[in-house]
Amino acid sequence: MPQNKGTLWLYTASLWIARLACLNILFLLFTLLGFGLFGVFPALFAMISVLRQWLRGEETRPVRMFWRTYRRSFLYANRLGACLLVCAAILLSDLYVLWHMKGTFSQLAFFVLLYVGCVLLIASFYMLCLGGGTWKVKELGKQGLLRVFYKPVSSIAILATLLLCGWVSLHMQILLFFFTFSVTCLACLLLSGTDEEVKARLQVF
Repeated sequence: MPQNKGTLWLYTASLWIARLACLNILFLLFTLLGFGLFGVFPALFAMISVLRQWLRGEETRPVRMFWRTYRRSFLYANRLGACLLVCAAILLSDLYVLWHMKGTFSQLAFFVLLYVGCVLLIASFYMLCLGGGTWKVKELGKQGLLRVFYKPVSSIAILATLLLCGWVSLHMQILLFFFTFSVTCLACLLLSGTDEEVKARLQVF
């Protein structure tokens, strides 16, 4: 382990770059393993679980930990994912209809639903960060929505992070294969973290 502060910082940065690239690739592979739609939410749960272990300073074998969490949370994560996707589909269809309608009421309804969509998006990341077998899906949904309003600064920061990562990835598609998903989840986990994770963040960075 390097002792010089500059060397230690460089070592830590290089370690996390390698970790995030590895984790992003695992996320893509395990998403494909679940035939895309059925693999994405268990893979997100697994990725956040590995990130949480690293933030706490615990050494873990990422592939083994990823697979164990992916397998254990497969049904649970897909139940949550199904609820979120149904809500998203309804919102998007309503937004599409309102976008093509004229009138003040239609415009007002469009922005209200857009706000609801942003709340749902932020809440879904809180749910993923809180997720695990200890919460029922209904309770997890309540906790996610409560945290959107209970932590307004963190919620706005999460939304800004999602928009920024999406914009950067649209202009640099290669990042989708190596960093986009893992970096986004790391940022959201740090922004929405528990007290224990906040302390770990200070120790790591």
